[in-house]
Formats: sequence, structure tokens, C-alpha cells
Amino acid sequence: MLPPRIIRRLVLAPLVIVLTVAAVVTLPIWLLVVTAASLRLPPPQRRGTRLVWFAVAWLTLESMALIACLWLWIIDLGGRLSHDEREERHYALVKWLLSNVYGAAVRIFGLSVEIDEPPATPEELSRRLARPVIVLSRHAGPGDSVLLVHHLLTRYGRRPRIVMKAALQFDPSLDVVVNRLPNAFVPPDVETGGVVAEIRRLASDMEADDALVIFPEGGNFTPKRRGRAILRLEDRGLREEAARARRLEHLLPPRPNGAL
Repeated sequence: MLPPRIIRRLVLAPLVIVLTVAAVVTLPIWLLVVTAASLRLPPPQRRGTRLVWFAVAWLTLESMALIACLWLWIIDLGGRLSHDEREERHYALVKWLLSNVYGAAVRIFGLSVEIDEPPATPEELSRRLARPVIVLSRHAGPGDSVLLVHHLLTRYGRRPRIVMKAALQFDPSLDVVVNRLPNAFVPPDVETGGVVAEIRRLASDMEADDALVIFPEGGNFTPKRRGRAILRLEDRGLREEAARARRLEHLLPPRPNGAL
């Protein structure tokens, strides 16, 4: 169960900063322990050191983002920033955070991303920010949403409005920043009408450079999730959609309470 917002702000957010300081101070010990433990594994499975480096980098960036959020809150006391200025600064913060997370993944894990798209002709580029877009993305593993939102912000100059699980608010920096921008956190037990209402709210005042981001699958693929998803479609009387879902061996069908 998600704690109240005041608890998340006064407990979880400071806890991240404390964990970051502890992780940085004890980093040599963690590296020594993980390196010694990984010597028993064959070289292809020695990932522990990289995971430690990335975890510390992630915590450090989270803490810096939380401090930046506190500073933005202070300078906005009394409504000193306009609505547009407030949004612009928070989108810039999200862009900075995800760019650095992406950069850390490239350096530490050798991450590479291939993008298949039309050639960047003047005509193509002129169309890209001519109107708002809807982005339907599958869940393809850890960090998939980070990669997507990072590229929307940096490569395409879009300002994403995301429909996501309420449980993601356990991440303090995500909780603070994303709740200050036009996004929607959806509880798992929300009724269909509630999801549709949130999608309608986000889409109602989109501008040319906005992007409405929806993850129709609702989670990463597993055989059990696939089976439950097909049963949900059948229970809703969506026989044709259920039949199509059975032909998708490695994909989840869209959840019926939102995207469809």
C-alpha cells in the first residue's frame, strides 16, 4: 500500500539521500566484497562490480534531483514562478536526470540503442513538432521506460505526459518530479472509467510538442501474465481480441481498461 504523500516526502526522500551518502562512503568495501565474490563465477557472469557502480550512480543522481526539487520548491514559494516556467524547469530537470542515467548505462553496461525511423529530411523534421502525438510502448525489460522518455525529451524535443502505475511513487525522485508535471499515476484496482478519465485529462490540453505515453501491456511479459491477460479479455467479452492475443507468443495484449 502506498504511504501518504507527506510520509513519502518526509521519510522516503531523505532516506534516499542518507543511503546515497552511506553508499558513497562504503563504496570501496562494496567493490572489494563484490569483486572477491565474483571470482568464483565464469567471466561472462561477473556483473557484480558494474551493478554496484550503476547503483551508486543512480542513487547519486536521485539525491541530486531531490535537492534540485527542494530548491525549485523554495524559489517558487508564494507563486513566484508562472505555470509555464514551473513546467519548463521541471521538464529540464527530468531531461538532465534521464540523460545522466542513460549516460551511466552506456559507460557501465555498454548500452546501445538502435532507432529505426524515416530519414531526417527537412520535410520529416518539420512534421515532428507540428502536433501532439500518442506513444504506445511495450514493456521490454528493466529501464525500458527510462530509454523511451529520455529519447522523447532529447532526440525528439517532446514533453511526455505518462500514464503509469501508482506504485512507481515509491521512487522518491520520480514521485516528486512527476507529480509536479501533467502525468497520471493509476492504482491497480482503479475502474476502467478512472483510467479513461485520466487519459482524457492528460490529452485535453496537449500542445504541439507534447506526447501522451501509454504502456498498453501494463507490465513486462511473463507466461503467467499472458494467460491472465487473455482471460481478462475473454471475461470482458472481447473474443476477437483474446483470439489475437493467443497468437502473440512473446507479447502481452493491451489491457482492456484504458488503451483499448
